[in-house]
Amino acid sequence: MTNNFDDELVIGSGGFGNVYKGFIDDGTTIVAIKRLKSKSNQGANEFRTEIEMLSNLRHTHLVTLIGYCDERQEMILVYEYMEHGTLADHLYKHCTVGNGTICHLSWKQRMEICIGTARGLDYLHTGTRRGMIHRDVKTTNILLDKDWVAKISDFGLCKEGTTSHSHTHVSTDVKGTFGYLDPEYFLTHRLTKKSDVYAFGVVLLEVLCGRPAVDLSLEENQHSLAVWAQQYIKEEKHDQLIDPSLRDQILPQCLKVFTEVANKCLHKHPSGRPTMTDVVASLECMLASQEQPRNACTEDEEEEKGEEEEEDVNVHGDSNQLIYYNDMNKLKFFHKVLLPPHPLRCSLMMIPNTRRATNTAPASDESNITGNWQISAGSDTDMPYLDGRILPTPNLRIFSFSELKNATRNFETLLGEGRYGRVYRGWLDAELTSSNGSGFVVAIKRMYRCQYINHTVGPLCGLSHSNLVKILGYYWVDQGPYYVQKLFLVYEFMQNGSLEQHLFGRGSALQPLPWDIRLKILIGAAQGLAFLHSLETPVICREFKASNILLDKRYGVNGVFGCDNHNGEAYGDKLSVGAWLWLKLLVVQLALPPCFLLKKENLERQESFNSKISDFSYGELDSPEKCCGYVPTRYPGTQPVYEAPEYVFTGDVSVKSDVYSFGVVLLEMLTGLCARDSDDHQRNLVSWVKPYLDDRRKLARVIDSRLEGRYPEEAALLIAHLAQRCLEDIPGTRPSTKQVVETLEGISASHGNTE
Repeated sequence: MTNNFDDELVIGSGGFGNVYKGFIDDGTTIVAIKRLKSKSNQGANEFRTEIEMLSNLRHTHLVTLIGYCDERQEMILVYEYMEHGTLADHLYKHCTVGNGTICHLSWKQRMEICIGTARGLDYLHTGTRRGMIHRDVKTTNILLDKDWVAKISDFGLCKEGTTSHSHTHVSTDVKGTFGYLDPEYFLTHRLTKKSDVYAFGVVLLEVLCGRPAVDLSLEENQHSLAVWAQQYIKEEKHDQLIDPSLRDQILPQCLKVFTEVANKCLHKHPSGRPTMTDVVASLECMLASQEQPRNACTEDEEEEKGEEEEEDVNVHGDSNQLIYYNDMNKLKFFHKVLLPPHPLRCSLMMIPNTRRATNTAPASDESNITGNWQISAGSDTDMPYLDGRILPTPNLRIFSFSELKNATRNFETLLGEGRYGRVYRGWLDAELTSSNGSGFVVAIKRMYRCQYINHTVGPLCGLSHSNLVKILGYYWVDQGPYYVQKLFLVYEFMQNGSLEQHLFGRGSALQPLPWDIRLKILIGAAQGLAFLHSLETPVICREFKASNILLDKRYGVNGVFGCDNHNGEAYGDKLSVGAWLWLKLLVVQLALPPCFLLKKENLERQESFNSKISDFSYGELDSPEKCCGYVPTRYPGTQPVYEAPEYVFTGDVSVKSDVYSFGVVLLEMLTGLCARDSDDHQRNLVSWVKPYLDDRRKLARVIDSRLEGRYPEEAALLIAHLAQRCLEDIPGTRPSTKQVVETLEGISASHGNTE
């Protein structure tokens, strides 16, 4: 069928795997065969969803599923063959015909393809009781048959809608492709049919402009087609959007209607977007206007023609093209004929309760690999840091699984959960670190995706800075498929928890952070980011947020020391407790003169709340390149409101993405409000508070009320202005982290006190 999956027969590839040209029915029927590839970002769930969706749906503008194979850990789908490939191939990849010339789609062809695709989407949204949401509408998922009829493909991410009148959305993890992703869905996890409408709006722009949704080779303001084109539409520069190959093919009034439809599909709020039924009607009317200018049917004229003429619009075309197909038994089930003759090693995906893994990893407790490195008593606070350095030979301990299991009391105390794993409290080396057996406290993270060992332990263990959480050791089993591999990372424990707990936590035990402590935490976090960004190969944090800013419990004293100069003045600096005790002993032993004074009698221990960044080296795990353009799976605890706009629209990240996230944290520090209020899904802190940042009196209305006015107004205004700069939409206009540090240190020096 595929000549043993010969690479010569590959006609496409995507998140699921390669697509091959094949033959069935003794070579008389050409088909497209999609085979799951190793380490795919999509798997068993998408495979079954595709089968269920396409076995229940039939439409002229939906690709037909002929059959599937699900055996010997192979997952393969067989579709009708689409001779002209994808719409993307003909828009900006271009195809060549026999004589070597470039084949461009005419404007009429493009319009017919858009209308066909819109009809297919409209059927998905309205053709069943609940309606289906595709979630991955894009030009590479719009296929063209031998007659250039458009058909929607790739239904693995489909989600059933809702029939509830009070809830029009489905709450779900964010999935889709960068460039087509509905920003509201990304921020709120609320999926609606209007998310498909947004993606279709991007497709319309691709058809008009002849360029992809994301192009990082262009200037920064043109990376996102949606953002760039919307600005041109706003400025009424419609003619500057047209693909050069379409010049003189589009009537001005049709161009205006087309751009208006696309712009409405891209409306910021889902409620402001049209339905696909409305889109079909508008596009059909526009095509009629293009073909018969004298009888043009513009939007204004359409309203005047009344209901009688509106009833003639058939959004589905011929009624015969709607076929309700609800019999999975009609699908062919392909057996070994699809598989190569030699045993396969494709054991990377497991369908729960339906197949067993052929490779089994050794029992976790059998791993006895243990290093001879020991953690000394008190190393949580006394371990030296070499600020601003990459250690050439980091001293890491290799733990056994039984050690970590015992240390956490069988993973009893969960400290938190984020995108990359769960974190537990543990106690190590009790006999060495404490006479009472309490042990040395650590934080132990169990990673979700341990196949990326080179991107976790490698970068983490070599970085040393007083504002980065330090890794102490790890346990790793890399045998067998990735879903049975294990990776645990052991970190120093941060006694004061996270900034998130102190800003948004509830309970009488949590006291509001005073202004000077907030400023100190911000400076420390900014210094950590600046160090990461200053490396020869900059490290992008990607997860900079309040929950990943951890606070240790180092102590200092309230006193200063110096020599009285008979004018009542003193010089010196804040002392640590150890230094103060040493100084007191020195005064007694050396019988120093009375002029050597400790200027304050109430020398007390004070928590310093030194801030440290955690989860700072996993950025490559879910980069667009690693995910083939798809939005990576977001795990519990992930908060997309910290993500920069360019990531939402293009999937692109840079050090300036971290600067944007820092701006969000600045707003949280100022207001005491979480970036996304779990009780109010409609409120986004950034968009809500921005209008208050310019004016001192307006700003006072949103400052954290728990400060009770004990903050320097000028300093608060300067931080608000810094937040504005960090939150600029264009990355190049944001400050560097070095500039952020300098600004905050200047504010601290001039306005740091609360009085």
